[in-house]
Amino acid sequence: MARYSYVVLPGATAAQTQNCAASPEAVVPLNTAQVFAARDSTIGTRSIFWTTAGGSVPVDKTFLVSDAAGEVITETAMGTLGVSYTDPTQASTTPVHLEIKRSAIASSAVSPGVTITQLSPTIKLTTDPTAVAGRPFNVTFSTL
Repeated sequence: MARYSYVVLPGATAAQTQNCAASPEAVVPLNTAQVFAARDSTIGTRSIFWTTAGGSVPVDKTFLVSDAAGEVITETAMGTLGVSYTDPTQASTTPVHLEIKRSAIASSAVSPGVTITQLSPTIKLTTDPTAVAGRPFNVTFSTL
């Protein structure tokens, strides 16, 4: 059975999107009924979407764990790790816990509704997507 795959390119211009389409560098390491994961190492972006109650997803050396459905996009660049979580279903009724198997030394640009509970040895954060109509939660970490 063929499965549909796509890559989200946050902040990409039309020219960047055309370049990615013409010469795709994306890899889809996981595509099941429960979870979809994609990685593009040329632009440092990973996208993971859970359709069920979350789980653990290996993508490169970064492992991401979620306890709820939703989408997580990570982007790495020059010593930073950007993380964005959203619940496009708008069905979450409880806080969502994420764990990224990487260390950070600091956080910045933290969206309201994000609580960072740990920076090392793994990054742990909680979002409360209730009553935000699918709005994304963003945070940037300084990494080692």
